Amino acid sequence: MSDGTPEPLRDELPRELKVEVKTSRNQSFALSDRDLEGIKPDGFAAILVDSPRNHGPRWILVEGRRLTACTHDEESLLQAEQDGSSPMQVVAAINRIWSNWILDREAWHKLFQQQNMPLNKAVKWMLETHPLKQNRATAAVREMKLGQALTEFRQGLDKFLANEQAAQQEGQVHQYILEHAIQQLGYDVTNNPIGVPDFNAVLRQSGPGSVDNAVDAAGNSGALVLPGVVKRWLAAQRPIEGSAESFIEQ
Repeated sequence: MSDGTPEPLRDELPRELKVEVKTSRNQSFALSDRDLEGIKPDGFAAILVDSPRNHGPRWILVEGRRLTACTHDEESLLQAEQDGSSPMQVVAAINRIWSNWILDREAWHKLFQQQNMPLNKAVKWMLETHPLKQNRATAAVREMKLGQALTEFRQGLDKFLANEQAAQQEGQVHQYILEHAIQQLGYDVTNNPIGVPDFNAVLRQSGPGSVDNAVDAAGNSGALVLPGVVKRWLAAQRPIEGSAESFIEQ
């Protein structure tokens, strides 16, 4: 291609992503007409599948055009995902990055110590300053550990917020992590704090953080599938210097 990005890798990445994020603690997901307006016809609902029977916790991307405005359970959303066409390389990559954050209890311990910071700033500070650890657990063992870690994270979040809105605000935390993960894949992300969809992402053609540089940083030709590229690239990253005090002043 003209920008030098290996064809097999770039072919796996949509040029644009429109994403509405939905989480639930009772496996019930409400999608409104307004939610769907933001992602139809070619955007996605990012759904946090929670239950072990469906190999959760994990994220799926469901095409907005296959959804109706109503309350959905996990099974109906999983069926809609299977009936549609999701960018599976993106799904695999964001699940790997997101799960590494959830499995990193040290990261959440730092987050919940920041009582002087609003939740959104505390999460962004953590994502920018805490070095991502690669958890090596796989398959059923990873699912089990991730389920336990997510439960502990929710308990910590409830104590941190100390209000009845913790379950709703949990979705915002996951959204920030998803946005961070998608940025690592070479996208520019625009957050919509009061609009729909929750965020838009456009694939960068070149420059810092682009797919080109992700491949270069991973030290390979791009012949590997994307999750392998991302894992090797992120493993090579270094922590960004900074403190909570300096971050909150930004």
